[in-house]
Amino acid sequence: MPDNYEVLRRFRNNIPDLHNGSYRRVWGKAVTKKSMRSAVNAKCQDCMCWQSAEIKQCDIVTCPLWQYRPNQGKDEKAQSEAVVGIARQICVEPATSFAETPSTDVSRTGNVLI
Repeated sequence: MPDNYEVLRRFRNNIPDLHNGSYRRVWGKAVTKKSMRSAVNAKCQDCMCWQSAEIKQCDIVTCPLWQYRPNQGKDEKAQSEAVVGIARQICVEPATSFAETPSTDVSRTGNVLI
């Protein structure tokens, strides 16, 4: 099993050297605990294969970081507030067992509870 140094070194080397190395700098700030904002940005960049346009179009509303993702447009504010409102309603409802949860579309974007 490789040590943590080797794992981190390999991961950093696999980050594309785009935009004058900004992706690597953001990731570096995240893993050295210099910035929580960088941690969110780095996770979104990693999830979307380092494509900024994909982050902006992200429709994975079930992700806990979706509300905080970078590159959000002002037009997405209403959608974001709607998702927060729905989440608040769901979180105050009495919990049901997972077996009783219907397998329905939760976001109208393809994210389905399994």
